[in-house]
Amino acid sequence: MDTESGSWRRLERGELSWSCPAEWIGYASTGEAEEAGEIAGQEPAVAALRLAIRLRAPGYNVFVAGVPGTGRTATARRILREEAGGGPVPDDICYVFGFDDPRSPTCLRLPPGRGRLLEEAMTAVARQFPRGVSALRASQAHRRRRDAVARPFRQRQNEVLDAFDEEVSAQGFTLVEVKLGNFKRHEIAPLIDGQPVPLDELDDLVEQGTLDAGRAALLKERHPALTARLSEVTARVRTINRELEQALAETDRRAATPLVEEILEEVRSRVRLRPGEHAAFDRHLAAVRRFLLAVSPSQFSAADRATGDFEEASSGALLETLRVNVLVDRTDQQGRPVVEETHPTPERLLGTLEVLRDPERGLVATHARLRPGALHRADGGFLLINAVELINEDGAFAALRRSLRAGQVAFEIGRLQDGPPPLQPEPMPLDVTVVLVGPPVLREQLAENDPDFLKMFKVVALFDDRIDVTRDAVRGQASFLAKVVREEELLPFGSAAAARVLEQMVRLAGGNGKLSTRFRMLADLCREASWTAREQGAERVEPRHVDEAIAARRRRSSLLSSRVFESIARRVLRLEFEGRRVGQINGLAVIESAFERFGYPVRLTATAAVGRSGIIDIEREAELAGEIHTKASLILAGFLRSRFAQKRPLSVTASICFEQSYGGVEGDSASAAELVALLSALSGVPIRQDLAVTGAVDQLGQMLAVGGVNEKVEGFWRACRDRGLTGTQGVVLPESSVPALQLAPEVIADVEAGRFSLHAVSHVAGLVELMTGVPFGEPDGKGRWPEESIGGKVAVRLEQMAEALRRYGGGRD
Repeated sequence: MDTESGSWRRLERGELSWSCPAEWIGYASTGEAEEAGEIAGQEPAVAALRLAIRLRAPGYNVFVAGVPGTGRTATARRILREEAGGGPVPDDICYVFGFDDPRSPTCLRLPPGRGRLLEEAMTAVARQFPRGVSALRASQAHRRRRDAVARPFRQRQNEVLDAFDEEVSAQGFTLVEVKLGNFKRHEIAPLIDGQPVPLDELDDLVEQGTLDAGRAALLKERHPALTARLSEVTARVRTINRELEQALAETDRRAATPLVEEILEEVRSRVRLRPGEHAAFDRHLAAVRRFLLAVSPSQFSAADRATGDFEEASSGALLETLRVNVLVDRTDQQGRPVVEETHPTPERLLGTLEVLRDPERGLVATHARLRPGALHRADGGFLLINAVELINEDGAFAALRRSLRAGQVAFEIGRLQDGPPPLQPEPMPLDVTVVLVGPPVLREQLAENDPDFLKMFKVVALFDDRIDVTRDAVRGQASFLAKVVREEELLPFGSAAAARVLEQMVRLAGGNGKLSTRFRMLADLCREASWTAREQGAERVEPRHVDEAIAARRRRSSLLSSRVFESIARRVLRLEFEGRRVGQINGLAVIESAFERFGYPVRLTATAAVGRSGIIDIEREAELAGEIHTKASLILAGFLRSRFAQKRPLSVTASICFEQSYGGVEGDSASAAELVALLSALSGVPIRQDLAVTGAVDQLGQMLAVGGVNEKVEGFWRACRDRGLTGTQGVVLPESSVPALQLAPEVIADVEAGRFSLHAVSHVAGLVELMTGVPFGEPDGKGRWPEESIGGKVAVRLEQMAEALRRYGGGRD
């Protein structure tokens, strides 16, 4: 274990921040920069994306995980477009009338560009067919064919009616034809003096003396039987009439068959698909052929009855059935589709059916009112969705999951208050690679809550928010910076200004040889620096403009920090930056709000007395301490026991407190400062107040790295500056935290001028010596400490406390 008393050192200028080498930028001005390529440092994420894109196997959908602003979406979008461009163009997606089930429109997939051709061809069919029927109806040849077919049937009808008429006449009756609108029927009426008379008028004729009562009675007696016979005859006539209609319909169909064949052959020609080349298209044309031949007799009949423009009316009615709804037209597409859905509701993902509410017919809809969803448009390619937006839309993720699991897309028709949906379209088979973009924690939640999630999203592309600082990484970000400048017409950046931006990106990453990939922040800083330079009349952005933009950004969000440092400057917060105090030390804390993150000094105090309670952490006792802070307090007790309780138990009650701290305390970065304050309270040796300490410590006394060192250093520097720098003030931090330093230029300037300093320590021994001016010491082989060392003074004090406890026999503190 390193216990060398001099294990601390003063940091040099080169250790306070990383300076970007000008030659790493790759240009003197952004106007000379090359196009940005792939992001350096994100190779695993890019490789994962390309794997899923090229493999296109079931379940190989991708979750692109990363914090916002790291270029995850832009990179995914770019790679998808690159990879999709060389792929095959998928089919057009059409929906047509369901000839087998009118309530279920049929999905018809056609080669790219053929859907539009089929739509145009079927619109032409709806015009041509009625026109052809009209021409056939007007032809003398067809009229003669129909007359020839109808002649024997009408002759049979006449024979039946003539025979019955003779039978009726023989019994004193006659057949009378009665018209009821467009219909006509026969009735039997008594024949009196050669004129038909209604049956209910016979009694009147008897009273008038014009008809014999006996004959009237005989006629009434015969009438029911003849009426029954009339029903039989009428049934025979209707049967013959139906046979006639069927024969005429067959005649019309035979006449229309060449017309239908010619029209559908024209459809094939326009769509450019030969018989047997596309099975689904062949089946659809066969269904259209059956439909046209089935409706051809009614078309002939409608033409006979038409009083207006028959062709126009018939064309509109046919078009409702023959219309081709081209949901997705790939006519001008190159490669596979890449669809980005920014508002992923269930309706926008799955497509929907527009339903009309008719006062008389209720819910009305046709296949022409089907509207595509993102999954339809992305079929055969890729669908990019923000995972957070997807989860926030009620039912959207469930809809996507259902489609991926089933391998098909069913339209989102929804629940209709007026009854069940009028249509249930056939689902479309689905072939798509879905790319979700979201934070890593969301992926973990989805995987935890849905056992099938990892089966459906087998690939994760993890975008790191920090990458190693390398020449390639710097060159890549400098190229991105130049791209932002070009695309947004910002003022040009010189290489020094670009380097200053990238140095700020290192700070955002927390130093340690890392570069932040928060490209959104990089772009924002470029915009603000350009605006600053433009406001000053500069022709290009220089490093000072970048620094001013950074400072302005801090000022805009510094309400909380301004109040904190105002309280320090006015001594509302009691802090000392000069002199020495026993049991008191300046620690450093970090506050992070939604607007800013800053460090500031806090006063830590420690007291010690005779007792058996050990170390009392006041924050923990007040339930203001978090778990990590509590652990750090227990580590301090472990350190004291390992050094001073090898032969006797600790007979001490010590308390440690964050003074004027009224909120929660979390973390272990103050444990080194707490230990120094405790050793000072036990030894009676005062501590320097012009130095602030940050760092964690383990049970062996080794200093451990902590976070937020830049904010902490700058916070103490600002507090000292506001009261006046003395030249002796500074910050002590762990040696392992030095690589994280990326300090602001004004702090570095004061360090270079000797007005402020930074010190690095690797062990508590060096920290204690630096803070007190007294060596910590090391016990000899018999456990005896040097008398003038901190360890020796602590050991003597603890022995005195143990003796006092024995002397007074106290069982309680």
